[in-house]
Amino acid sequence: MKREDNAVTVNLYFEDTSKTITVESGRRFMEICDEYDSPVFFGCRAASCATCLVEITAGLENLTPITPDEEVLLSILAEGNPKARLACQCVVNGSIAVKVLAPS
Repeated sequence: MKREDNAVTVNLYFEDTSKTITVESGRRFMEICDEYDSPVFFGCRAASCATCLVEITAGLENLTPITPDEEVLLSILAEGNPKARLACQCVVNGSIAVKVLAPS
């Protein structure tokens, strides 16, 4: 991907591997994880399996809002965790720190 001079870059810190990557903002979290060999796994990629359940430990406000489909699954699998998200549903607009959660 070619970067333009005015591109805004953000950092993603993966707590599970202590790995930080720098990417352009506005990219889908799922695509970033695929490209950079992250510890986040994906199954359905459509908010129905929760394989990509993560906790955003910093920068939650830097992700797009929770989608209706995501909200349904989070209410079941991550009830009471306001920092839980499905990585397949997010666009990263700023720096974040993330750790992988196992669906309960």
